[in-house]
Amino acid sequence: MTSPGDPVKSQIQTDWDSKPELSHNEIIHLDGSPADTDGPVALIESKFAHLNKKQTLRVFWKTVLYAFAVGLGALFDGFAIVIPGSIVANQGFINTFSTLNNAKGVPILDPKVVGAWGGIQSGGQIFAMWSGPFISDKLGRKANMYTVVVLVLAAIAIELSTKSWKIYAIARLFSGIAVGYVQSGIPVFISEIAPPAIRGSLLSMYSMMYNLGGLSASIALKIVVGLGPDKFRHAFYSQFVFVGLFVCVLPFLPESPWYYARKHEHDKAKKSLVRLNGGIPGWDVDYEYEVLRTNVAHSESLKLLQKQSAFKELFIGTNGRRTLVALLPMLYSYMTGLSLIFGYTSYFFKLAGVKDPFLGSLIVKLVLNAATLISFYTVETVGRRWSLLGGGGAMGLVMLIMGILASTGSATSGEAVVALFCIHIASYALSVGPIAYTFIAEVPTARLRARTAGLVTGAAASFGLIFNYCTPIMLASPGANWGLNIGYFWAGTTALSLVALFFFIPETKGRTYAELDELFERKIPARKFKTTTTKTDEQRVGNEDSV
Repeated sequence: MTSPGDPVKSQIQTDWDSKPELSHNEIIHLDGSPADTDGPVALIESKFAHLNKKQTLRVFWKTVLYAFAVGLGALFDGFAIVIPGSIVANQGFINTFSTLNNAKGVPILDPKVVGAWGGIQSGGQIFAMWSGPFISDKLGRKANMYTVVVLVLAAIAIELSTKSWKIYAIARLFSGIAVGYVQSGIPVFISEIAPPAIRGSLLSMYSMMYNLGGLSASIALKIVVGLGPDKFRHAFYSQFVFVGLFVCVLPFLPESPWYYARKHEHDKAKKSLVRLNGGIPGWDVDYEYEVLRTNVAHSESLKLLQKQSAFKELFIGTNGRRTLVALLPMLYSYMTGLSLIFGYTSYFFKLAGVKDPFLGSLIVKLVLNAATLISFYTVETVGRRWSLLGGGGAMGLVMLIMGILASTGSATSGEAVVALFCIHIASYALSVGPIAYTFIAEVPTARLRARTAGLVTGAAASFGLIFNYCTPIMLASPGANWGLNIGYFWAGTTALSLVALFFFIPETKGRTYAELDELFERKIPARKFKTTTTKTDEQRVGNEDSV
């Protein structure tokens, strides 16, 4: 029953009544029986596809809560990225792990050791991003999440006990693997349970949780400095908070219904759907599961037509284009200076003469989180394509200004350096920050989504390995000792990336997976994705006319 005074429920009921009965000869059966079609599967639209963003948030509130719960894993992700790169500016940490002394006899960290730690963590991410999708596809999305917990606990145990920089590197390896499993698994899970109207916002929430983790790391480091040099390990203890939160919600999370559907475990898939959406007026599990089945079957039918192996498909034809589109924003994030801004904020501030590098890092993280909240609105209004281009232009300009100030010999205060970082991080949060993960989840086909996520994040982590190793060496002495001149380097790489984005990145805002499949299959140019009419658009107009 619907309430007469509730326009959302009334609209749902009207749409329910106007939908045709399912014709089962439109789909390929996932139990292996032959399809009654020679071409790709005809797709069915959800009865709730017409809802706008606000209505979808209201109706699918349980899905939003589940997405938030699994997003707690991103808190550790952000924390684990910031702590290692920033704690290297803590004098107690330096005294414990230093291998060199400066001209005054004061212990310092060898930039090569700092770079090695960053490179080893990135190597762990690469391993996880390649192996994570196989765990996710074979054992389930939740198995991936439980693996993260085990690795995090192992890393914390080492961090709390070792005094050797080599043993500490093992902790960085375990931490990197855990981060890789988070980054390749959680966005996929969120995308698979999210209604299309709010998919971008829920994936942006992943980015927000990641940023909150980074902010928590900056707060922890600032507090630890006040405790004294010998208390630096307190920052590692704080990781137990994030692990505890994640462990508390994991048993209550449903498995992804997409995972069960691809495994032909239909009853389990329906149970997952009911846990996610049960109780919504007008929502019918049998119909909505057929919607999901046809999306999965559509992807499988394309595989039968192409007769290509799954991994090879990632690089061929339409799927090759989709892999490139999913990959470019992730690579772009590193080309704009991600390793410097996120990985070595406090380290760079200390080298640049900022009086309190940990306070500067905390200010930057506060700006990051404020901008991320704004991105919830912009990612669904401005769109993906122009957010990436506009944000990239701003980040490149900041880096260029930093380089000019250094090369002209202009007096650069610590406050000015922090201000430039704040502008850069806000531009990142409004553009590539949330959108990179959105493209990983939205662009690949359903069948190749987990493998594409692993490939893309693994390739991006390879960039991270290079930059995380090289950045400390470029910044400090002994090394290249560029200092602020490093801005020229990042300005140039940002400019090159913007050219690639302009020609290859389409607008995916508001499109269902079925529409994206159609647009890629029709080889629509990137700049025309937004304005092209799809078969789903035509069907939606026909339904409105019939009402």
